[in-house]
Amino acid sequence: MRCVYDTAGRRYVVPRITASFRRVCWDKVNDLRRQWLAYRGQHWAPLPVTTAAIERDTAQPMAATAIALLAAGVSGLALMIGYIGLFASSLVLFLTSSPDSAVEEVNVLVAALKFWSLPVIAVVFFGTLLVVVLFRRRSVRARKRLV
Repeated sequence: MRCVYDTAGRRYVVPRITASFRRVCWDKVNDLRRQWLAYRGQHWAPLPVTTAAIERDTAQPMAATAIALLAAGVSGLALMIGYIGLFASSLVLFLTSSPDSAVEEVNVLVAALKFWSLPVIAVVFFGTLLVVVLFRRRSVRARKRLV
């Protein structure tokens, strides 16, 4: 994401130059940067607040919720594979045993998979979110101790 910082360290996203805008004319971006470098003045110096904000933003490029959603999506994919396995096993049960006993066993398996699908995805999402947030806080504290 392309952004600029003001003297107070607040970040402003530059329109049409974000990562989601694929057709960025980098010549124009470089022209903006050259103009800024030419007109910033001789007494310009980077502000510590702004430098810290830039380092913080570049150190963690992916949001914790995005990582947690990715983990939940992977667990959902694993559950879909479980449904496919359930379908295959129920097909084998129907072909190899009496229909009444196969129906009961398949109903139990389907009920268990339906019951546990949403809680498993929720636990994976919130668990991953918690781990990522705690890990990032720990790494920020470690970086502060080094400084």
